[in-house]
Amino acid sequence: MNPLSALRRATRVLVVLGVIVIAGCRGGPDGATERGDRLLAAGSVDEAIAEYKLALRQVGEDAHVLVRLGSAYGRRGEVEAALQYFRRTLEQDST
Repeated sequence: MNPLSALRRATRVLVVLGVIVIAGCRGGPDGATERGDRLLAAGSVDEAIAEYKLALRQVGEDAHVLVRLGSAYGRRGEVEAALQYFRRTLEQDST
């Protein structure tokens, strides 16, 4: 498997894990996060990312929002950005 294929596969796995975490978690910041969820479900990825970033500004480094941002960037095909947000999520969970 070439490095690009491995990276794409890893991204898909991380996106799936992010979705599982989101599905298993309730709560978290309301408002912007909920709007982001609706936008992402409707396929408006860029707008969802903007709402999730707004949620981060409102509540700080929230693991729920970070996972959503990672998933959104993964759907947009931005592997490095997705991985950045997933790493930040892991850093939040380890504190």
